[in-house]
Amino acid sequence: MKKLFLFIIFTSFLTLSAKIIYSDEITVYFVGEVVLAEDPFCQCLGDVEVGSMVYGYYIYESSAADSDPDPHIGLYQHTITPYGFYLSVEDLEFKDDPSDIDFTITLHDSTIDENGLHDSYLTISNNVVEINRDIPAYWMIFYLRDNSESALTSDSLLTEIPNLEDWPDSSWWHIIILGDG
Repeated sequence: MKKLFLFIIFTSFLTLSAKIIYSDEITVYFVGEVVLAEDPFCQCLGDVEVGSMVYGYYIYESSAADSDPDPHIGLYQHTITPYGFYLSVEDLEFKDDPSDIDFTITLHDSTIDENGLHDSYLTISNNVVEINRDIPAYWMIFYLRDNSESALTSDSLLTEIPNLEDWPDSSWWHIIILGDG
């Protein structure tokens, strides 16, 4: 009998740092702490709990083309390695599936949603795997939000790491695993 399982981790960030390897390739390293972990069917959470430390990085090409014509929205897609995420928490390690990279950075410069005008920085990977247990994970999301609209000055892809102090209204990491087990 197959079970549907759901596993969610929310993380608050403690630090971000960067390393520029080539002129266009940027690696952003992060350290965070789990603030919410849910695994209602006890499928894959293991030792992960509130307070667990999270370590990881994501890599992107700073010269990637903006595929959204809206001057307030920058959409930067990456479909080849080495671009994408890597994250470890306790005995779990997540990364983009190297055979099917689907990693996007989206910037909103002074756009509006149900909560009003804001700037936002969103990175999302859609084809993620857990390395040690071969668990398919559907999304890894990193999100920053600034309601003062001062964090961004355009929809251009950042060539430096986001300063967490510029994004006071929201910063979190989110992993969702949803599948058959």
